Amino acid sequence: MLAAAVRRDELEAHGALLAGAGLAPARVDLAPLPAWNLLPATRDDQALVIADGAASALALRRGGRLAGLRALGASAREPAALASEVRWSLAALGGAPATVVVAGTDAGGALARALAAATGARIVSLAEVARLVPGHGADELAACAVAAGLVAGAARTGRVGLALGGTEPAGHGSLQRAAALAALALALGALDVGLAHHRLARRDAALVRALAAEAAAALPGARLVAPQAELEAAVAAATRRAARLGGETGPLEVLRELSARVPPALRLDLDERRAESFDAVDALRRALAASPLLADVTADETRTTVDGRRVEFRLRAARKPALGASS
Repeated sequence: MLAAAVRRDELEAHGALLAGAGLAPARVDLAPLPAWNLLPATRDDQALVIADGAASALALRRGGRLAGLRALGASAREPAALASEVRWSLAALGGAPATVVVAGTDAGGALARALAAATGARIVSLAEVARLVPGHGADELAACAVAAGLVAGAARTGRVGLALGGTEPAGHGSLQRAAALAALALALGALDVGLAHHRLARRDAALVRALAAEAAAALPGARLVAPQAELEAAVAAATRRAARLGGETGPLEVLRELSARVPPALRLDLDERRAESFDAVDALRRALAASPLLADVTADETRTTVDGRRVEFRLRAARKPALGASS
């Protein structure tokens, strides 16, 4: 089942372009469906990619019936990006078929190679498989596959497409039936959104349960109100406790400790290892010596700068060994 909706004023605007040239549109169809009229009738699964700049499209046929239709957002002038979008579009439609037919003005070798790498399917050009097309003009007709398919389908009773307007008698694919199908498509779309929301809600609930279980295992007996925040706070507290007990700490923990221990009133130039006075150097040494992570904090090579305004210094310290480890 296929349904499509189109604004009447936009449809009339397209018809006005032809009317201005004295032509009446015999059939206004939904691209890229008419291009299927150029391909042999088969029940094999096939995908059709119309590569036409920023107006590219993908159609999928399974068991001889149309199974998917999608306008592609990537430009055909960026083969890798277009191939990637085709790959995940086919994955969403149930997987890539064995054969992908490529047509359109930008259906070159680079795109064929990118599609083969992305989908793993056999990539063929429409010129290779098109029926009722003279060999010497296959490439030209493949470049305008949709228009050629409209012409080729005119003589077929089972033509592929969806009539949106034109002077042909309304029939199986008429606009009235398309409007009814469009209403059904909207209802199915709403149902699909609801199912997707339900799946996301179930996934979120599973994550919340897993997080609560981890928090309960790490904090036995605790009354959990906000498991994630309480678990993060417990990890931070355990890190600080290990530091106080002389536990094994990494370089980042040592740097955080140094930053926290520097008195905020001290004005230091760490790039030049300078302070405002000898008292400032001694205050810094005492502050760092109080850290549970450091031992043997000493200040040496302390002297006044050449201009006599500041004090140069070198600070040395040893990292305390882990609790129970040999020093």
